[in-house]
Amino acid sequence: MTMRGMISFVPTSDLARSIAFYRDHLAARVRVTQPGAVILQISAAAYLGLVQHPAPVAAERRIIIAFVVDDVDAIHRRMTAAGVVVDGAPRISERYQIHHFFADDPDGHRIEIQRFLHAFD
Repeated sequence: MTMRGMISFVPTSDLARSIAFYRDHLAARVRVTQPGAVILQISAAAYLGLVQHPAPVAAERRIIIAFVVDDVDAIHRRMTAAGVVVDGAPRISERYQIHHFFADDPDGHRIEIQRFLHAFD
């Protein structure tokens, strides 16, 4: 079996708003459009599926979506300039050996923007 990639699907209460959020802040591109859903391409083999959901998702059902990037600070600046609420300045986690920060997408899904401090291929 050959694994070609992975798609994580998350619910959204406003599909257009979520598409704009991921497009504007993480340069995601719409690759597939389906009734009530889209698949966004984040990188060569990383995809995020957004599925229209009729009601807000309960907090206990939420997840963390981590995006591994080259420049954490640049994305932090872009998000804060656009009014996205973040949990503070980017910081180093000695425990996990990452440079990172957290924010919430328009549906309250926790996203983490991170860069590994060690080799990761």
